[in-house]
Parts: sequence; structure tokens; C-alpha cells
Amino acid sequence: MLKKILLLIMVFSTLFCLNFNIVFAYEFINPDNEGLVYDKINEIYDAKDQYEDLAGDYEEVTVINANNFAYWWPVGSEETFEKNGKLYATGDPMSTTVTSTFGGRDDPHGSGASDTHYGLDIGNGGHSAGEVNVIATKSGEVVYPINPSQTSYQDTSNRYDGGGYGNYVKIKHSDGTYTLYGHLAQNSIRVFAGEVVEQGQVIGKMGTSGNSTGVHLHFEIRVGADSSRNAVDPTKYVDSENPRPLISDGSNFSINTTTLSKDEFVSKMNDYCDRSGKKGFCSTFKENAEEIYDVSVANNINPELVVVTAGAEQNWSLSSACSYTNNYWGIGINNGEGCNSGGKYSSLKEGIIAYSNLLSEYGVGGKYEGAITSRYNERESAGCGIEGHGLPGSLTGMQSMYSWLGNYRYNPGNWGLGGCSYLNVMYGDSYCSTKVTCDDYDNCPQESKTTVCEQNDYTAWQVQTKLQIRYDIFGL
Repeated sequence: MLKKILLLIMVFSTLFCLNFNIVFAYEFINPDNEGLVYDKINEIYDAKDQYEDLAGDYEEVTVINANNFAYWWPVGSEETFEKNGKLYATGDPMSTTVTSTFGGRDDPHGSGASDTHYGLDIGNGGHSAGEVNVIATKSGEVVYPINPSQTSYQDTSNRYDGGGYGNYVKIKHSDGTYTLYGHLAQNSIRVFAGEVVEQGQVIGKMGTSGNSTGVHLHFEIRVGADSSRNAVDPTKYVDSENPRPLISDGSNFSINTTTLSKDEFVSKMNDYCDRSGKKGFCSTFKENAEEIYDVSVANNINPELVVVTAGAEQNWSLSSACSYTNNYWGIGINNGEGCNSGGKYSSLKEGIIAYSNLLSEYGVGGKYEGAITSRYNERESAGCGIEGHGLPGSLTGMQSMYSWLGNYRYNPGNWGLGGCSYLNVMYGDSYCSTKVTCDDYDNCPQESKTTVCEQNDYTAWQVQTKLQIRYDIFGL
């Protein structure tokens, strides 16, 4: 145990130092010699994810084609784990049985009158009150309850303590939606107004408080405003047959264009910064959101990507990274070098223009168009998942050029050479034990060479980080 603690301290210390030595791989790619790429992929957001995984809080990564890009089934798994002081239940749901759908219905209390149901009722799966985990269906800010007195109504079917919803949680999300989780068990709610919760985080337990005929969850989605008049059918957002969809396909994340208007872009930036608490990042990007949008659009670059890459490269801490050079994207900064070694720009506008010029090489007509297309065809022919390759002009296409896992299943591997240090996180910690590996990178046998689809899945794994950041901020 002591050795593990010392190892984690050492890794964390290394990550802290790396925050001041940002790597930006785009300028160091040679498509004709991809073997050199693996030592340029040590980006901050990868290392951060890896540190968290080494701490023991990761699960096997499975890439899924999702019908939607956001909402999880709100019932959690029986198995839970803790991460950064929060409890998660992200496995298979304990129940996916719908007992009452959205819309018109007969009064469940037997009065014979008609009733309008504004949400979805999900059954208890045979469990008692206080046993079934309820999770945040996606990340957001809690707006209710405000204090513990609003979480202590009794689990009973003949009293309406707390109003119709009884003990409930309401969460506001970055895309303007609200989710509501009603009839929770007495004293089971774990979150309060003002807290930011993550997707999959346990917020309470299923119960039968309020206007309830038995243990179940009332799940509601409101679009555009916090009112039952704005309630929509949750089955358009959640799917019991695909309860944990991942943001998996970066093909719709354009390098060059955005679907957001300036007002939408600014509004989403303001909303994200208000609830995220990332002050260093927001002091630059929230306050200059209009300029970022205008300069980006004028220079043929997606303003979403400008924000997402800056956040990932600077680890959300612009006040302590390269802000004084206006180089928020690590342009020209080699591995192990500091901010002064890269591009220096007199203004945020100049930095965005430089980043735009760099990314134009990965678009249609750019320097790497042919190489991206070849890699796309290679991975398609091998039957690899579309999540790990894309065409020129897409985030996935660009990422496929420099997200390189390493030439071999180097065991144990490291942040620069890749190999099993990534494979065992991507597929599960015993993956490399089932494959041919090598412990001397310079003398690896051909059988230990990484496959086309392993490389593809590594690209998909990296793309997930940026897509998640994009969704957290812009709801896209």
C-alpha cells in the first residue's frame, strides 16, 4: 500500500509539473513516419485521465454508438465506487421497467378521473424504499433541494408530505434543460442546491414519498424553462435498451464551422462558467466570448474547438499556464519545454488566428488531407469502429493523425511510448495479459505490434475527452 501511495504522489507531482510544460503535437507530425508520433502524444488531458485511472477509479472503456449524446437512464447500478469524494453507480441499472409513461392516463389513485403525467415512472425492480440508487442522468447544477429539511419526508403512500414529488432533486443542465427525480426515499438525498453533479453520480435512493402509490422513481425532463408546462417525453432522451450511451462519434464536430449563433455561444459560455467554478479559464474565455466567436468565424475555425482545446491543453488553469503569451493551445511547444519556447502573440485575436492557420492543414485541401483519408480507408477496411476515424475537416479525422498508441504492446508502457499503460485502461487492466507483449521496446517481436483497430480505439478514447468537454459547455 505504501508503494502505491508513493507511486500516486510521484505521478501527481509529474502531472503538476507538466501543467507548465504543455505539449502540442499538431506541429510535429510526419504522416510518412508515424512511428515518431508516439512520443508527441503526451497531452495534459491524457495524463490527467491516466492519473485518475491509476488511483483505481476507472472502469473498462467500451465505445458505444449512442442514439443520443447525453442522457443516461436515471436508475443506477447496485455496484458503486467513489471518486473525488463523490459516489457513482454507473453500471447496469437496477431497474429499467417503465410503470407509467408520459402523457394522459387514468388517475393512479383510482378516482376514475383522467390525469396528465409529466414524466416517466420507473419501477423498483422488487426492491424496497432506500435500496435502489438514483443517478444524475447527465452533469449539471443542483437547484433543489436547498436544505436538509426538504429531504426528510416519510416514505408512505397515504400522505403527500413535501407535495406531489415528496423528496426530490432538480438539476439544471448546460443545454437549458432541467431534470427532476421525484419520490426519493426519506433522508437519502446526497446533494443540495449550488453543487455541481456529474453524470452517473448518486443523488439519492428510490422511495415512495409524496403523492406515490408505491416505490418508484418519477423522472421528468423540462426543456427551455423550469415548469411542468415545459415537460417533454423523457423517452426521447433516455433509452432503457442503451442506458449508458457514450459521446462516441466526433464526425459531427467540425474543425471549421459551428451550428451555434453568437448569442447561443456566448450564453452557453456564461452558463458553463457560472456553474463550473473554473475561474482561471473563465476569466479569459467567458469575458471574451464575443471576440472569440467573431475572430474564429472570420478565420474559418470552429469557436467551440478553440475553447475545448484551450481547456484541455491548459488543464483549465489558464492563470498558471501560458496565458501571458496568448498561446492557449500550446502552439509550437515541444515536449518538456515551457511557454517561452512556443508561439507568442500580442493578443487573444492573434493567438486564435495562429491556431486557425495550424488547423487548416487538417481540413479539406490541407496538408494532411490525403493522409487522413488513407487512414480512414485503412481503418474502415479493417472493420474498426467509426468512433476512431473520420474524414478531413472533422475532429476525429484530425485526431487520427496524431493519437498514436505506439508501434508495439510495450509492457508496462509509459506516457511517451504508449503500449500497455493505455491498452489496459482502454480495455481493462488484464488486457495485455491476453496478448503478445514485449518489455524491450527496441527489440519487440512482430507479434506484439499494435493492430489497426487498437490504434483506432485509442483515437476514439482520446476523442471522448474533447467531446465530453464540448458537451459539458455547449450541450452538443
